[in-house]
Amino acid sequence: MALASLSYASATVYARRHLRQLRPMVLALGQVGLALPIVTVLTLTIDRPWTVPLTRDAIAAVAWLGILGSGLAYLISFGLLARWDATRTSLVTYLLPIVGIVLGVTFLAEPLDTRILLGAALITGGVGLVNSRRGSRRLFGRAGRRASMPADPASPVGPP
Repeated sequence: MALASLSYASATVYARRHLRQLRPMVLALGQVGLALPIVTVLTLTIDRPWTVPLTRDAIAAVAWLGILGSGLAYLISFGLLARWDATRTSLVTYLLPIVGIVLGVTFLAEPLDTRILLGAALITGGVGLVNSRRGSRRLFGRAGRRASMPADPASPVGPP
């Protein structure tokens, strides 16, 4: 799990730094297209899908996850990465549990209790705090990027 998190964070920073000039559609298609053969080989090797009955619901679930859960999600993610920095873009993934809660309550009649609402409030508050102006304070004795930039591009940084 830690390796997956590190990989996700590294990929977001790398994409922001080196692939920003590419259109989000190209990046999303490339990521999903490169993952397809890997997942196919792993599925055929480990899961043996020919032993599972092929139903209309199973096909719909795979199509839903592939088109919306991966394709559209990566398209949105790379679109955000073109406008935001890597940190703010990666914070969007914290909102996925909230989307899951809303979908579960709406379509599956899942119960909604105080613990779930409190957890959703903490997640939303954390994402909001990181994206607020209050989150741009000095950290570990270093000035943040906003604090170290001069107000006027022509003025010198620091004392003359």
